[in-house]
Amino acid sequence: MTSAYCDHCGRPVSEGGHAACVAAREPEPPRHRSACRRRLVVQVTPTGWSAHCVEHGMLIS
Repeated sequence: MTSAYCDHCGRPVSEGGHAACVAAREPEPPRHRSACRRRLVVQVTPTGWSAHCVEHGMLIS
């Protein structure tokens, strides 16, 4: 299902010009492991983030 509105700025996606929104979300840590879809345990620190997957171990920014 495609979203009608940008989840960062709230404007309609059809308006375009959301490159800044995509860039703003880039430093966000992953919430699910792409290899197995498991939910990650995420810890955000001032210097970055770490995420732990029960199946695949630790990811670090």
